[in-house]
Amino acid sequence: MMSDFKPGHNESENCPPPSVRQSEIPILPNLDFTPDPELEAEGWERRFMADPLQVKDATRLYIDLGFEVRTETIRVSELSELCGSCRLATCRAYVTLYTRKRQRTS
Repeated sequence: MMSDFKPGHNESENCPPPSVRQSEIPILPNLDFTPDPELEAEGWERRFMADPLQVKDATRLYIDLGFEVRTETIRVSELSELCGSCRLATCRAYVTLYTRKRQRTS
């Protein structure tokens, strides 16, 4: 079966306009979380916050990819004021996953 693909062809030129107007797309608050500066100085990169089951699966994946993995409890100060009353519950139920490239031993 032959494809109609042509290099350099921009498929979006033939696409109809999106059905959702820009003004209808919800704007989410900026919930960027800052990594622990001490861990960052040691080469750790903050990946995400998750419940322990998700972290268990992600830990296996990151180890298979050659990373060291550590989890840290979430501090209330890490969470935005926008999180409101959920801040305490989040700290109790979730952890932050950090990774760094595995240190080679000679």
